Amino acid sequence: MILILLISQYSHAGLLIDGFSKQNKKEFLDDLVKLKDWSYSINNRWFYDNLGVYSGSGQQWYDWFSKRTQLVFGESFEFKPCIIDSSTIYNCASVSQTPSLSTNNIPRLEMIDPGFSLIAIDLMSKEKEKNGLLLSGGEVLPLYVNNTNALWLRTGYSKLSLLLDDESKHWYRVAHYIGLARMSELYSLNETVLKKCDTVVGTELICESKKNGPLSITGMLLRDFAAICKSCSTQSKLVMYYVSADYLLRVPGDNELRQIAYKIMRDNQSAMSSIGLDVSRINNIYRWSLTTKDTLN
Repeated sequence: MILILLISQYSHAGLLIDGFSKQNKKEFLDDLVKLKDWSYSINNRWFYDNLGVYSGSGQQWYDWFSKRTQLVFGESFEFKPCIIDSSTIYNCASVSQTPSLSTNNIPRLEMIDPGFSLIAIDLMSKEKEKNGLLLSGGEVLPLYVNNTNALWLRTGYSKLSLLLDDESKHWYRVAHYIGLARMSELYSLNETVLKKCDTVVGTELICESKKNGPLSITGMLLRDFAAICKSCSTQSKLVMYYVSADYLLRVPGDNELRQIAYKIMRDNQSAMSSIGLDVSRINNIYRWSLTTKDTLN
């Protein structure tokens, strides 16, 4: 694992951050601090069985996220491949003269909310002799084959996330950070992460092949965070439940997750409809899931 110290108002060993506005960088760092200090008395056994994490411990989630994340980008960035100085991993001996890679020309894997994406670094540069990235802020990230990915965060990109209040926005973001870290981990292991699996009511569905992938993890976290958030508004909880059900239905053939999504919609769909959420869309995906086996393996 790459260890790079981020010099900022907080210390998060192992994380390198670039391309954020001052406000959004503070938001991300505040999210991590709040997560690290958070604890809850009730544990969801699903997370322990599938990830080995005690879900009521913010410290465990913080450690889990940090160990799987090397680089986090904000809304805009650019960087260049380079050859690292042999005497130190913190400087480039030579830098590529080709145009910088930026948000306009990068391949990525998106969550259902496209504001949260994984950038696979090994898909980006054709200059295989380069072993580092020079970031826009001057920092250098060493590259390791199949083990260097970047999380791209554009919070507020989804229209649904704009319906959330401040407290629920925090938990919505945290659930997606953790899901992206899982996506990065699976990608580094050369496992199939996400795939377009079908089209339902005009929407191309992105699915995953295992019940502890990034979508199911994000969905379970959103459900739990909505349930335990005492200061979240009713509307915010309904939005989190709605997005949770969408994520949980993206594992073809998994009856446990499908039943959790069914219960979420059964208990909340009238209230969801009253605030303008498209309940019929989730119900159509649910009906599709009843006739679908695991098509990804």
